[in-house]
Amino acid sequence: MQTIPNPIRILLYIAILSFAACGQAQQPEVAGFPSASPEALGFSAQQLEAIKQHIRGYVDRQVLSGVVVLLARDGKIVLADAYGMRDIEQHRPMQFGTIFRIASMTKPLTSTALMMLIEQGRLKLDDPVSRYLPEFAATPVYAGEGKTVPLERPLTVRDMLTHTSGYTSGQFGNTPLHKLYRASDLDQATDLADFVTRLARLPLLHQPGASWSYGYSTDVAARLVEVISGMPIEQYVTQHILRPLGMDDTSYRLAEDQAERLAAVYTTRGGEGLQRLDVAANFRFPRGVGGITSTAGDYLRFAQMLLNGGELNGKRLLQPETVALMTRNHLPDDLIPIGVMGMEMANNGFGLGFSVVVDSQDVPPLPNGFWWNRGAPPVGAYWWVGSFQTYFWIDPANRIIGILMTQSPEMMPYDYKQEFHTMVYEAFGGGR
Repeated sequence: MQTIPNPIRILLYIAILSFAACGQAQQPEVAGFPSASPEALGFSAQQLEAIKQHIRGYVDRQVLSGVVVLLARDGKIVLADAYGMRDIEQHRPMQFGTIFRIASMTKPLTSTALMMLIEQGRLKLDDPVSRYLPEFAATPVYAGEGKTVPLERPLTVRDMLTHTSGYTSGQFGNTPLHKLYRASDLDQATDLADFVTRLARLPLLHQPGASWSYGYSTDVAARLVEVISGMPIEQYVTQHILRPLGMDDTSYRLAEDQAERLAAVYTTRGGEGLQRLDVAANFRFPRGVGGITSTAGDYLRFAQMLLNGGELNGKRLLQPETVALMTRNHLPDDLIPIGVMGMEMANNGFGLGFSVVVDSQDVPPLPNGFWWNRGAPPVGAYWWVGSFQTYFWIDPANRIIGILMTQSPEMMPYDYKQEFHTMVYEAFGGGR
């Protein structure tokens, strides 16, 4: 075997170390986004590395099977990590191209579709929903077990986008009304039109505008898109949002050639490590509240479009004024903070499709608190989550986007989403 002379070996060794150091500083390109060194974007490289190790710890402790995190500023990747397994049984690693069930992160896409039609003047935020969907003219309002009262005012398009309509879901409570939702015939619907018609017969939890209640409002928004545009929601979103933004791995129906990249869902319930759950990739038919599958990189493209004021790579979906309207708080003070299943999301109001941070001051953990109670991004940041633990936030003031994707049904007690954004701002030199 030929021996390499010592001086040459030393030079090669220095070159290898230099290459490795560059590789650590330079993040991989994801979804066509260029990368930049952390320092160039105002972050501490050492603290960003600590974020990776912290999130990876959840995988190493078998709390999560695998995770993808992306962090971008000014349209450049500053942190990208894919760690663990997307399919433990098949020995398939988590990758940037891994596909996730994004669940309620479908709602911002639906809301964007409806706002595109509003921007075109084809309907207005304060239009009565019954103008386009007559079945909502006589929707009853819950007034105690077995009792209803009429609407005090019509349901509006704005009510659906802000979740102040009064529509809830059977999984978000155990009152007689929630039990009525669970016992209803909604699961027998054959398509979105049928689902919304059945929904219109169910009582509202409260009068329109009287409270914030999370539930099926975005299904009504999706049906409005169908009626106004003349297209199924799947076709409209695909044609007017997904394809223009290059979100080629985002869909309402997982294609056969994508199935191998779909991450499995794992639970820690049972106390014997990670256990696989059988969860469908998509809903039985396209809806507004969930059912889409996507990748972290694809969702970054959607988020960057919003951060850019409605445009990405020369494709304009919305005007800046429309994005600004969508991403400001629309709730009065007495409806803040919002909450789901009795868990308050401190410091948060709601816009037209997103939760919006209205107070960035840290608050003590609440006894029934949600994971967003501490260390929230600055005022004006907006965000949402999916029930299988996909999550994003957009910070317009600092031009930051954060995305974390995994597949787990456990919302509590793990705070990795909150820890992620808190550690990001600790690493960010620009601060708050």
